[in-house]
Amino acid sequence: MYSPFEELCEIADTNLNDLIGVKKNAVRMEKMVLALSSEDDCLIVERLKKIGKLIKLQILYETYKTELETDSAMEFLEGEKTLEALMSKRSKTLITNEISIGKIRANDKILFIGSGPLPMSAILYNKYAACPVDCYEKDKNKANLSKKVLSKLGLLGKINVYCKSGEKLKTDKYNVIVVALLAKPKNKIFRAIYASMKPGTRVICRTSDAANKILYEETDEKLFKKYGFSKKNKADKNQTVSSVFYLGN
Repeated sequence: MYSPFEELCEIADTNLNDLIGVKKNAVRMEKMVLALSSEDDCLIVERLKKIGKLIKLQILYETYKTELETDSAMEFLEGEKTLEALMSKRSKTLITNEISIGKIRANDKILFIGSGPLPMSAILYNKYAACPVDCYEKDKNKANLSKKVLSKLGLLGKINVYCKSGEKLKTDKYNVIVVALLAKPKNKIFRAIYASMKPGTRVICRTSDAANKILYEETDEKLFKKYGFSKKNKADKNQTVSSVFYLGN
């Protein structure tokens, strides 16, 4: 019987061109990560990193999540699933926590950087905080697909998607900026945000902690210190994403 470490090493070698295998092993990996005890977290992450398997697991999971979002967007557009059926409890909890700690209200203007093919976070921000949201998505195909989703929902205008990169940000019209977990490169995105933002802007950056680093690349803690992030909403045992906050004065 394999140990979790041995099983993760095997999963890391999944052929990324085999999307059925990617899905199967990513789901298997996610279940393993959520079941790991806190005592195992650091040891396993460091061992995987040392032998070059950690980055391979992160790329595998990112591939899976991107394909899942794309498939979900198509299922919604083709009428196979409702939007509510695609909203996970995990996503709802994440957004509710971010709205609470970020004190986001209806009169705020949000920029979400890295919204992907299914802009669920933007949709939930608009739903729960009743505020307008602009999205930056640098991949043209993902941006176009998300626009179709928003059009079908009748949300264009309340939520807008622009095919842009966060590192190209040059406006101060937003008072809340959210950086998605998969948005990269974080250092250039932060530099652009802090060069253009107005006083009082709240910045939320998603990251990973503990065993969740096996699923997602963490944001460098040095960047958080450099830019004055001071609060963290750490993922609980049923969540995979943490949020770190800069609350401007």
